[in-house]
Amino acid sequence: MIAPIRNDVGPVITIKVQRQNGPTATPAWQTFEVPYKPGHNVISLLQAVAAAPLTVEGEHVEPPVWEASCLEEVCGSCTMLVNGHVRQACSALVDDLLGLDTTGAGPGGENNGTARVQGTEHNHSTQQGSRGRTASKADAQAAAQAVQAREGDGRDRVASPSSPPPPRDTPAALRGDHRSVGTITLSPMTKFPVVRDLWVDRQRMFDALAQVKAWVPIDGTHDLGPGPTELPDKQEERYALSRCMTCGCCLEACPQFQIDNDFIGPQAIGQAHYFNLHDTGKQLKADRLEALMGPGGVTDCGNAQNCVKVCPKEVPLTEAIAKIGRGVTLHTIKRFFTGR
Repeated sequence: MIAPIRNDVGPVITIKVQRQNGPTATPAWQTFEVPYKPGHNVISLLQAVAAAPLTVEGEHVEPPVWEASCLEEVCGSCTMLVNGHVRQACSALVDDLLGLDTTGAGPGGENNGTARVQGTEHNHSTQQGSRGRTASKADAQAAAQAVQAREGDGRDRVASPSSPPPPRDTPAALRGDHRSVGTITLSPMTKFPVVRDLWVDRQRMFDALAQVKAWVPIDGTHDLGPGPTELPDKQEERYALSRCMTCGCCLEACPQFQIDNDFIGPQAIGQAHYFNLHDTGKQLKADRLEALMGPGGVTDCGNAQNCVKVCPKEVPLTEAIAKIGRGVTLHTIKRFFTGR
């Protein structure tokens, strides 16, 4: 249970959330404020809003709805548009999104700067003491006047114990008089039907996996013995493809994949290649290539390469698409001459 929070004290983060009750409902925006603290991610912001769903206009509303599970960028369920860019909400850190300096130090370090001022004063006092032992009384008086004059300098106020430096965990943006440190905008993905608010229906992605038979076939649950031996280079290639978590980032960024067309998308093509690389998975290789030959298959890819740019797991999707395209071509030629 998250304790209710007060939004009227200290610096805050402004959150704009696109609200929508269903796929055909008209979307609308609501704005909330959450007290700032270092280390927030987008999910923790939404949790804070859900604990006290009060808009900046003072209206009590229903808590925003979103999907999340693992909170460590493994399940892929919390995908949304954060400030207009598709990504995982759990790994979207607010300090990074807003460009806040959480070290409490500017270039060279603020605290180091204070130490330098203090060190200068200490050296100056030492020099004055050394001069006092050798200089005349007039020189000592002149030196004392110089020290008094310097004590009126702003540098002493910077290093004064009555004006301690800001805490190291306070971003530089929070040291002024500004109430909001920045705005985070959250909206659902646009390539999937909206269930509610930030939660979308990704069923099309799982249907695509079924279409390419993204599984290893077995003929029972009995002991099948050891699996086939794999070479390290093949293991490395397959591991990169296995990192896919069906999050939908690649489909959201793909210009060919639209909510009302049949393109299967880079995610399913990558998984088809992943299973075709395995000696046991190859049993269904022809079926997978057949599924990717027709309308909505690999030939619908326009090679925009947006998918690899936004993939949070750096899955080599364009390489997989190229190899599947070659495999489809060879399979078509083989089928033409052999009839199977």
